[in-house]
Amino acid sequence: MKVDIYEEDVYSTTTDQGHKSGHVSSVHTQKASTFTIPCHHIRIGDLVILQHRPCQVIRITTSAQTGQHRYLGVDIFTKALHEEPCVVSHPSPSVVLHSLLGPVFKQYRLIDIRDDQRLVAMTETGEIKQGLKCVDQGRLFYKLKDTFGKGGAAIRLLCISDHGKELVVDFKVVHMSHKL
Repeated sequence: MKVDIYEEDVYSTTTDQGHKSGHVSSVHTQKASTFTIPCHHIRIGDLVILQHRPCQVIRITTSAQTGQHRYLGVDIFTKALHEEPCVVSHPSPSVVLHSLLGPVFKQYRLIDIRDDQRLVAMTETGEIKQGLKCVDQGRLFYKLKDTFGKGGAAIRLLCISDHGKELVVDFKVVHMSHKL
């Protein structure tokens, strides 16, 4: 059996005999802004797509009867709660995969930090992004500001995009000069 077409909440499969059958699933339409994550790799604190929204996982439960995992997460843009069971797909008769979608991060180079706690960054193509916000968890903005104030290194911002809005969720320091 192979998956032919993914549509929102329904996918169509073709059996070895060539017959098509539709199955209802909570599979999201995989977009360029997402990738598949095996459920056994997902941990509390990870960022995943729940009910079509980028969320940080705050609770994982497992049914004693079915063994199905359920994920509860907080939308990183709206702070709304979203819950979704782990998706089961059957790419072949002998293999069962459990997966969710994860967001794809964009990387920008930090140029400046404005007085209103917004960030100015540059994309790989040289486009300037004005007014980026930081996720308000873990004092990320203050850690970023402290690192930027020390100078001496380039800072790469890790951003998630959702319906045209972008949010900085982490950063990494890239040292430009190495001492020999």
